[in-house]
Amino acid sequence: MGKLLKTYLILKGESVENLPLIDAVNLAYRYGFPIDEDRWWELRTLRNALTHEYPESYGEIAEAINRIRELMPLLKASCKFLKAIDTPPRGNDD
Repeated sequence: MGKLLKTYLILKGESVENLPLIDAVNLAYRYGFPIDEDRWWELRTLRNALTHEYPESYGEIAEAINRIRELMPLLKASCKFLKAIDTPPRGNDD
């Protein structure tokens, strides 16, 4: 989602080439993106717990999945926000 956020900011006319990801999150939040810095870190922590750290117990896995499930409305709102980006139509260049 980080690359997508940076692309969104570029479309908004922002210079993001050397912008740290957390700064891009904060800038996108100022544009109305529904995930703030705290939620961003929580989502990254959950992702890392499931994909990089390999929890040792089923309970840990279940907790992470349940928390992600609780955050689904926020994730859906984020997708809806990014889908609403006003971009030129693709197609015929006549």
